[in-house]
Amino acid sequence: MRTIGSLSTWRSAIQANIQQPDTPRLRKRSEIQLECVDYHAPGRRACPEAMARDNGHFQWPSSDTGMLDPIALSFPRLPGSCQGLRVAHLSDLHLHHPRRARRMINLIIDRLAPTKLDLVALTGDYMDKPGDEPLALEFFEALERRVRPRLGFHAVLGNHDSPELRRRLIAQCPWLNILDNQAKPLIEGSSMIIAGLDGDITREADPMALMASMTGLPSHTEREPGATPRRESGPPSLSTGPDPQSGREQIMPTAQRPDARRHSFILLLAHHPTWLPIAADLDIDLMLSGHTHGGQIRFPGKRAIYNSTDFPLRFSAGLLRHQNTLAVVTRGIGETALPMRIFCPRQVPMLTCNHGPLPGQFTHQVVNLQPW
Repeated sequence: MRTIGSLSTWRSAIQANIQQPDTPRLRKRSEIQLECVDYHAPGRRACPEAMARDNGHFQWPSSDTGMLDPIALSFPRLPGSCQGLRVAHLSDLHLHHPRRARRMINLIIDRLAPTKLDLVALTGDYMDKPGDEPLALEFFEALERRVRPRLGFHAVLGNHDSPELRRRLIAQCPWLNILDNQAKPLIEGSSMIIAGLDGDITREADPMALMASMTGLPSHTEREPGATPRRESGPPSLSTGPDPQSGREQIMPTAQRPDARRHSFILLLAHHPTWLPIAADLDIDLMLSGHTHGGQIRFPGKRAIYNSTDFPLRFSAGLLRHQNTLAVVTRGIGETALPMRIFCPRQVPMLTCNHGPLPGQFTHQVVNLQPW
């Protein structure tokens, strides 16, 4: 009979012939690389390290590498003097907690400062609640100090902004063009018009006041190179009278209006994207909006849960078209209600406008040409 070796002998043999994998240890929080994961990178999967507090706000995925989002647009009516126009679109900062707000301000300014811009468009909700006006003013002062757009800063207010913020901006930021339901020439001698539908926490925007302001704009009898004829100046009478059957007021089609031949290219700033049908009836070329935060908390596949508008959830963010009007609806920068973003990263659209065919096809319905 053969003698079986002792238990210690067998244990030694097993350890000598089997390679034991290194046992992972739990890492300290300071050792976790929060910037290591870019969820949107091809072939990359999210991991627990990506679920991090970024600048004091919960964001998953945590990477802000794509916050400045380059978007190229083409318009058949763009004036030759505005070919290649570069626009940074900022919206929905919701500055509230001082420490987090200052981190956010530094993040935005550090990204924008090195870029070459023609225009900065701001579409509201710079503060979150009454009492946050000083933080919003800090943002505007830092923006003017470090960012140098050739054609200046143009803004409207949103439904979180207060009349007190408006008063302070007018008094302390004379360089800021607040478009209070009005339209103005963007460039002297050019047919580029910038307009705004402006409200705040106490009042809604007033499209009738904007229409009255547009009526007073000069008409351009000679077309600029690369621009398609548009509308002559005249009273924007959109009504054709009551419908004989329903009794409701009817809206005149754009092409049949007496003002349908103005040569101006019109850029509209409006906090709420739901102004798009009105913008299309006014024959606006491009509308910049925010408000929805892109949903702020989404399921994978850009599926928003809530967007705080009457628009369907599929219009929460993206490049929308209605008739001959395009709308850029940004995901925005900040958060409200819950200080978090899930599958909905921050976005600052960096638009480049060129002369060319309008994306998509003419339709009387709102369509999302490019969700983001």
